[in-house]
Amino acid sequence: MKLADIAPSTVFIGLEISLFLAFSPERVDPGRKDWTTYNTPKVIGGITETDVNFAVASQAVVIGFNVRPTPEVRDLADREGVQIKIFNIIYELLDEVTAGLEGLLSPIKNEVYLGRAEVRQTFSISKIGTIAGCYVVDGKIQRSARIRVIRDSVEVYSGKMASLKRFKDDAREVASGFECGIQVENFNDVKLGDILECYVIEEVAAKLQPASAASS
Repeated sequence: MKLADIAPSTVFIGLEISLFLAFSPERVDPGRKDWTTYNTPKVIGGITETDVNFAVASQAVVIGFNVRPTPEVRDLADREGVQIKIFNIIYELLDEVTAGLEGLLSPIKNEVYLGRAEVRQTFSISKIGTIAGCYVVDGKIQRSARIRVIRDSVEVYSGKMASLKRFKDDAREVASGFECGIQVENFNDVKLGDILECYVIEEVAAKLQPASAASS
């Protein structure tokens, strides 16, 4: 019995049970309910040269379960650069293919709120730009984080922080209850009363979901 992965963006349902929920990583955001299922005929028998040629055309890996390729098939795979993976335990096969396909998924990006500061004064400095004199009203402002300019509850800009200072000294972070100077990179239209919201984007490796979880 064998299972051939004929496209790098698709997991196939094969063997005698539904092994995987097929999907296209380019179109699927893990955690959403937009999975696409493809039914593939079960293939019984040894790995053949046809399977290797099919994998060449599809830039795929041939996966065998409880089978062995003949020397001729192995030679062909070596010449064509096709990887053949053989498994005797179904759960090891599932883990291997799942891990490989999770590597194709783009990481999930999560926004993490750090804090906010209120603009109480602005300073326009020649050849530098606008510095916002701020008071940190919540959380903390972190130099390496991103900054969002909010005016009348509407986001007017989001980008990087060019500088963060306490008095005249550079600062890595400023906690709630303290004053600081903030320069927003490539944005000089900071006004009194604006809220500068500090946040970071964390990337989490995407994981495949079982069919039952995706359809619930």
